[in-house]
Amino acid sequence: MNKNTSKIRMLPLLGATLGLLAWELPAETNWYARSFFLLHLDHHTTDKMEVGRDADPAETARLINQVKPDVIQIHAKGNPGWTTYPTKIGHAPPKLARDVMQVWTDLARSNGYAFSAYYNLGRDREIMKRRPEWNRVRADGTPHDNMLCYHSGVAEHYLWPMIDEIMDRYRPGGFWFDGSCFTVMNCYCAKCRERFRREQKLEAPKNSQQPGWAAYKEMQRQIYREFCTQTAARIKRRDPACLVAINWAYALRMPEEPPPGVDYFTGDHGSLVDDLAPDAIWYDSQGRPFDLMTTVHYWDSSGQHNKPAHQLEQEMAIIISHGGRYFAWDNPTPESGLKPERYELMARVVAPFLRARQPWCLNSHAAPDISLFHGAAAHYAASANSPAAFPRQNPSLLAACDGLRRLHLTPEMVSDRRLEQGDIRGRLLLLEDTAVLTETNRRALRRHVEKGGRVLLTGQAAAAWQLEKTKAAAASALVRQNLGQGEIICLPQPLFAESAALPSTKAANLLEQLLPPTERELTTDAPATVEVLLRSRGDEKFLHLVNLAPGKRERDPKAKAFVNLHITELPPAPACRVSVRLARRPNSVTLQPQNQAIANWTWEAGRLNLALPAFATHQMAVIK
Repeated sequence: MNKNTSKIRMLPLLGATLGLLAWELPAETNWYARSFFLLHLDHHTTDKMEVGRDADPAETARLINQVKPDVIQIHAKGNPGWTTYPTKIGHAPPKLARDVMQVWTDLARSNGYAFSAYYNLGRDREIMKRRPEWNRVRADGTPHDNMLCYHSGVAEHYLWPMIDEIMDRYRPGGFWFDGSCFTVMNCYCAKCRERFRREQKLEAPKNSQQPGWAAYKEMQRQIYREFCTQTAARIKRRDPACLVAINWAYALRMPEEPPPGVDYFTGDHGSLVDDLAPDAIWYDSQGRPFDLMTTVHYWDSSGQHNKPAHQLEQEMAIIISHGGRYFAWDNPTPESGLKPERYELMARVVAPFLRARQPWCLNSHAAPDISLFHGAAAHYAASANSPAAFPRQNPSLLAACDGLRRLHLTPEMVSDRRLEQGDIRGRLLLLEDTAVLTETNRRALRRHVEKGGRVLLTGQAAAAWQLEKTKAAAASALVRQNLGQGEIICLPQPLFAESAALPSTKAANLLEQLLPPTERELTTDAPATVEVLLRSRGDEKFLHLVNLAPGKRERDPKAKAFVNLHITELPPAPACRVSVRLARRPNSVTLQPQNQAIANWTWEAGRLNLALPAFATHQMAVIK
């Protein structure tokens, strides 16, 4: 037995189930707020498929009921442009054998599941062929591959009428819209070029060296914002209870405020486990519920295979420890049948893992020591020359997020809105190599510091703030200066960026100087491959430990990189010690989901000190 488990004893099971928890969700919350485990069926139909042939209602219900998710979702229309139902507006597969949307709608209503309809807003290969004027156009006049232009009339004459049709026929609880944010590239169709001439009195620039390039990209962003706002508003007018989510909109790649009517955040990551945390941290920091989706299978050149349990558990652990919900992604057969082995896997691995942890994850809030600024102007400047309107590319931000997590300083991310409102919860605000700040950003930063805040400016950030003293210090070593009741700290190079960065030991030493361990919310001797983070809900605190070890990995280069990661082995995370800042002596400290009391803890000088055992992928210490 591990020495750190010697004083852990089993607790009685009273209160360990969802029905006996002390916390309750308000009765008026919507279906998404109550959900924790969502299931998506990725069904991109074509004209060659006998769609619906194997969507037997009884067998579909039998397999779904083995897993018992909170929400089920399937395609109404996928990337190729063909539907799963007999549409009068779009393109129904010629071999459509059964109305799949009706099967899933009936299943949801009969079995108590919320039903969400997947609809692809941004890709439609049939429209690209049949109505090329609705597709995005490159600067050279050729079409972008399978990308719709929202300024072309496609929304008014095709997308919105189909959404109306789906609402009238199936009355889904919500829509999950795909294909849009990441397909917004500069479009040179006649309508986009005409709008730019009208607004800017310029011809559309074809590259970043021509006048008006930044304005043209901003126009493309504005067209997308208008489209999202109008789409959500139309849905809410027809059914105020119908929830709206847009895949990757208002995410790390689009650090902006969503319009009214966008109810939650979402994003699909396939098998990209290393990309999960930054997106989860950003979403969690914005104050709305969110989920992240991963596949329950991986691909190689021979087809799909179930992911090992440890791979799925690692993905789920990262998502839920950062406050998210888990969205499982499966693919049905071309004939709309479900694969029994997938549902056995989810019933054996996914559902138990999530349900055992759900009571301590929903509606909790991060308790960060450090805040990381992520503003829209700075983010878009990082990819100024790209024709993509909303790229994820931001090396400095991503490197800082990863570096802080491995130093056990998992940050929150502060948006433009939160900076303006002074909503900064960390004891130190980091601007990591931030190249651009707006005047509104600068005023908000000044207010924050004058009121007692502390800001660390690294790399280009000091120059971006345009403070005279920090300009003079730009080429020197660390400089600290007071402003009002607070402090500005300037470092001429980035802490974590891949090039010209300080070694991680120096970054750790500097952060120990600026954030002494005795003043931090938590400290630990866990290795960098174990993420340790603190969350709270009311008087409870939840200490999450996540195994981030890369394990042994295989990738088939013949399969898409998005879904080809196979983690064959994952070593257990070692035992560790953790210290948590706590104003009062706790009444109890329990290890979850093991449901064990931890007896060997101490509380002194305002800190709880405890030893935690080795674990496989995820465990929590619940402090009351």
